[in-house]
Amino acid sequence: MKLNKGKFQTILILAIMLAAYLVLAFVIPFVKTAVFWLALVFTLAAFGLQLYVLKLSFEKGLDARSKFYGFPIARVASVYLIIQIVLSFLFMALAAFCPAWIAAVVFVLLLAAAAVGVVAADAMRDEVERQDRQLKTDVAAMRALQSRAAALTSRCEDAELKADAQKLSDADAKQMALDMDKNSYKVEKQTVSRYFDMQELKQKCEVETTYIDNGGATFVTAHAFDAE
Repeated sequence: MKLNKGKFQTILILAIMLAAYLVLAFVIPFVKTAVFWLALVFTLAAFGLQLYVLKLSFEKGLDARSKFYGFPIARVASVYLIIQIVLSFLFMALAAFCPAWIAAVVFVLLLAAAAVGVVAADAMRDEVERQDRQLKTDVAAMRALQSRAAALTSRCEDAELKADAQKLSDADAKQMALDMDKNSYKVEKQTVSRYFDMQELKQKCEVETTYIDNGGATFVTAHAFDAE
């Protein structure tokens, strides 16, 4: 696992928390029964789980979006660690009175719940990433169809048919875009593109207008109109 600044800081925080936990566990005069050692072992396991989840959450993905989806996984593990630490001190305090099997059942159930939560969160991330990839594929296919439709329209030799396909002229579309923007900035350029909208089943005319603001910076607005 490559260590960047964020990962190094996370591991450092975990190391400080672990050191503080061990100091408190052995400095406070808890009765060293089986319950005490069970609490200690499961808490150490919870700290170890953090390192695995850190790798799973932020190294599995290839891009920033995937790494962002890893935060819910890390959150599940962090909540588990906090609850485990609190319960471990509680059971250590009751070590003289609490049967070991009760502590074992509680810690095992808590660990199982955390494991299920991590697996479920990771599976959810995989599904979201799959849907993102499918959406990109669908958008690419849609744009390809739109480009082909626009190309067919431009190659039409029948003036009447071409006029029907382009009832909204480029000049009118450009003016409509300016009217919708309602600003006084200088227009650098306007680009008109035509395509067939597969969802609305209509010819569309899209106008992209590039403006130059008072500071010299450029920005672009885009408006789509029915071309029919």
